[in-house]
Amino acid sequence: MKELTILVPKIYPPENNDIVSNELKNIFSKLKSDFKIKINWIVFQPYEFDQYSIDDTKIFDYHKFHDAVEIIDKIKPDLIITEVVLGFSGIAFSIAGRFRKIPVVTISNPGENKKTSKFFQFKMFIRLFLSQKILGDVSNSNKKFGFFIWALQRYSFLISTLKKCNTGILDLMKFFWIYPRIQIFSNTYFAMHPISSGDLNICFNKHHYDMLLKSNFDKNSLVITGDPAYDHIFDTIQKISYSSNNTNKIQILLSLSSMHEHGWLSKKEDDKIVLDIINTILQNPKFKIDLKIHPHSSSFDEYDLLLKQTPHNVKIFQKENTIELMNDYDVMINYGSSNVVLDIMLCGKPVVMYILNSNEEFNRFYDPNVIIGCTNISELPTAIEKSIKITISNNSFTSYIENHIGKYDGKSAERAANEIKKLLKN
Repeated sequence: MKELTILVPKIYPPENNDIVSNELKNIFSKLKSDFKIKINWIVFQPYEFDQYSIDDTKIFDYHKFHDAVEIIDKIKPDLIITEVVLGFSGIAFSIAGRFRKIPVVTISNPGENKKTSKFFQFKMFIRLFLSQKILGDVSNSNKKFGFFIWALQRYSFLISTLKKCNTGILDLMKFFWIYPRIQIFSNTYFAMHPISSGDLNICFNKHHYDMLLKSNFDKNSLVITGDPAYDHIFDTIQKISYSSNNTNKIQILLSLSSMHEHGWLSKKEDDKIVLDIINTILQNPKFKIDLKIHPHSSSFDEYDLLLKQTPHNVKIFQKENTIELMNDYDVMINYGSSNVVLDIMLCGKPVVMYILNSNEEFNRFYDPNVIIGCTNISELPTAIEKSIKITISNNSFTSYIENHIGKYDGKSAERAANEIKKLLKN
């Protein structure tokens, strides 16, 4: 069987099982039918670590390299797979891949990319740059610096890559002038630009296909496959059987979206919303509520301390599988733009959305045809009861899933793998 060496640059290491890692792993599993694959995962964590391996995957620390070209020359990949969003690693490895004539594949982000104001984007980046907490840091190292220093480190890696690819002075000046502004002042949360395009750009739904086309990506490089992250959910749901709630209370899971961790809200604003929701819900003796925080970007200790400000007994879940957790809950509350909303919708459990404001990116998974929403926390109890009784039409549900996930049949990873095989044959 032919060997296929794949290079993947990402912030998270593969064992963290974020949604992009799951998309990639599902695609890799389909490629294994034709190739003996060797995966090299380049991790962009803030602090240095020693190289290690998990099964057929070697995990490298980007600090050990000067630029992306050096990494390519060391690993000698047959294929580079990165995210299409305009970010440090995406730009670096797309350019370095073209420079070394290595095929580059990009994948889009889940869901829809809704519009947001340029001022909101700017404010979000200022919050992140000033934060001493680094979004995406999963290390156990003592924290020596904040987000801004980490951003400078990665920016230095990118500039070194551009220089290694023989980028001229004028083009470097153009880069300094144009691309940071596109990222910081984008009118969508995930900024897009053809500089991070691959030879093949895998879009999970038509929304991202149209968005990349509008951003001047080559139409011939774009394909729609559906989102591979949801293939395993499709298989799981065929077997899952939620049991009936045997208590006389409505069990509610409040699932958070890492709002202050992403710079969308201040920590003070985010904490107040969490406490207000819990205290409002538990004024009604018919309700019981627990908390699910992000498995990677949230701090269990921070939320444990926060909940000491309420007299109520509220459990905190972090690493647990949300789909399995929902076996014990009747409804989920969410605010923000967490992908977990799609998981729960696919499982057939109701979701109630607290709509923070008119910013579409805050509420990108909200659709009044399938989700009960409210703009005031005081309205949540009524919304919860309504969500349990309401019946969603098949047409509305199918349209909602297609808009966010694309084709949902458990075969998205297979379609993506087939497109990669076509690319490698050319």
